[in-house]
Amino acid sequence: MKKYIYATMLLAMTIMASCKREYLDINENPNQAVSSTALLVLPTALNTTANRLAHNEIGAFWGGQWSPTTNVAGFNPERTYNAQPATAFTINIWNGCYDNLGDYDFVEKDANSKGLKLVEGIAQVMKVFNFQLLTDAYGDIPYKQALQAANGISTPTYDSAKDVIYPDLIVKLDIAIKNLSVPVKGDNASISQEDIYFAGSPLQWIRFANTLKLRILLRQSEIQDKQTYISAEIAKIVNDGALNALLGGKFFLGIYDDVKSNPGFLQTANKQNPFWNNYAYTEAGANAANQAFYAISQYALNKIENNSGGPRDLQRITRMTTFATKAYTTGLIGVPFGVNGGTIYGYDFVSKFGVGLLDKFNQPMLVMTASEALMLQAEAVVKGYLVGDYKTLFKNAVRSSFALLKAGATPLSNGTISNTTPANSLPVYTDWNQIAEDVDYDIVDISSLPKRISFEATLAQSENAANSYMTYGLNSTTIANIDTAPDNTEALRRIMEQKFICLYGFSGFEVWCDVRKYQNLDGSSPSTLLNVPKALSSQFASDKRPLRLPYPIGEQQVNNVNLQAAKTRQGVDGDIVTGKLFWDVK
Repeated sequence: MKKYIYATMLLAMTIMASCKREYLDINENPNQAVSSTALLVLPTALNTTANRLAHNEIGAFWGGQWSPTTNVAGFNPERTYNAQPATAFTINIWNGCYDNLGDYDFVEKDANSKGLKLVEGIAQVMKVFNFQLLTDAYGDIPYKQALQAANGISTPTYDSAKDVIYPDLIVKLDIAIKNLSVPVKGDNASISQEDIYFAGSPLQWIRFANTLKLRILLRQSEIQDKQTYISAEIAKIVNDGALNALLGGKFFLGIYDDVKSNPGFLQTANKQNPFWNNYAYTEAGANAANQAFYAISQYALNKIENNSGGPRDLQRITRMTTFATKAYTTGLIGVPFGVNGGTIYGYDFVSKFGVGLLDKFNQPMLVMTASEALMLQAEAVVKGYLVGDYKTLFKNAVRSSFALLKAGATPLSNGTISNTTPANSLPVYTDWNQIAEDVDYDIVDISSLPKRISFEATLAQSENAANSYMTYGLNSTTIANIDTAPDNTEALRRIMEQKFICLYGFSGFEVWCDVRKYQNLDGSSPSTLLNVPKALSSQFASDKRPLRLPYPIGEQQVNNVNLQAAKTRQGVDGDIVTGKLFWDVK
């Protein structure tokens, strides 16, 4: 049966909440905390945001990156696009975001009352982060009246994503940036310990806020009547003289500016990195519950092979299969999404997650990658919203991807694998196809930890490998031509294809958003940027794909009047999963 880690996540959130503001009953244990502060709740809230996996998982499935193996008979809602109000992931994404929003709402208000402008601004940025995720997953949601239970509003109305939520998220980020711009001194003290993302750097938080703003604006960039608005809002960012002086001209997250969270993961129960704990190994070294259930999709494998090839992908993103026989002619096998039964696509015969994704129990969790931030900027330049060099932005995104995965060193030494001494030389790209065919990768299989060798690249090695990768002959139609392609549509296609690769494993939900934004429903558009095939086991017709999540069953049970009004307004009374969001105009 299918196994989730949601119970563990909910337990962890319950434990984390024990020091929050709800515990005010005078009959509580006198040794238990009865109140809390913004500085105590903030790191817990940030950690919770980073550790949620449900949205990344469903996004990776429906965005064409991951596929369930045939080791498990579950995943039926995912394989068939038949998500229902009681389906686990739709409940957990909704509940997880709103629970997390409650934390940030408390942090924001408590910080405001104490003059902690930096903390207040951080909470405001993270509220925007969560609200965008919610509205991009479900459409119209409770927004203005959300988080108002203390004020007697237990059945909040739903607001329009297009007319209310999206415009107000930009306003909220402007407010957050003003708070983040207040000098850190006096009451507005430094929070280097509490801020587990940027160690208390207000400048990085402002750049993150601007990057979120860019993400929100570009999500709407295919809507014709939004063009003037998008241009004006982006111009406000780059034409702000005071902000320019404060940020030194660097308005957005740049090369290697990954937004990471590492509160101090330990190899003990419930304290490992959640990604590792879910997809790799338990603290005792046993296979994690879900290890055998996930693999790279056939579509993603083909796209990565056709658009790249090299250490980032074959060594770091995915791995050669562990062969029972040498019956296959290649060592890379992806799983067609939606396939059922049989052993050919069992875990032992397909390409699993690579060591770039599953590195160690204390690896950081990713909130936003530098690659995404830079590809957003490149997309904005190509579409005429930003002035800049999209080629450099594109290349820095690829360099950031190599660095994040520590790609660039190789386990190969004179054509063989060394079990004792890691090789530090760069890959010989002219031989890469032969390497992919011939090398037995069992030696670097994460299931054989004693045999595992380290071939993590230094930053310099990653930079050199990325530069070599972008000029390699087999990439001439995908990477190098970004320099010479005169047509912006072609440049945009290359940006989005490489973004798909850069975000593999880290930002599945964002990939699904890109797919929905750019892919025609019939999947046959010759100009499509992300043309993900339909699931083999889908119950829908060929022109139907999952375009949103169904509202969770709890909303039917406690807020049904407002829920039904929202569904009617959006025209999704029936098959809600195939109802377009407002920014999905393809």
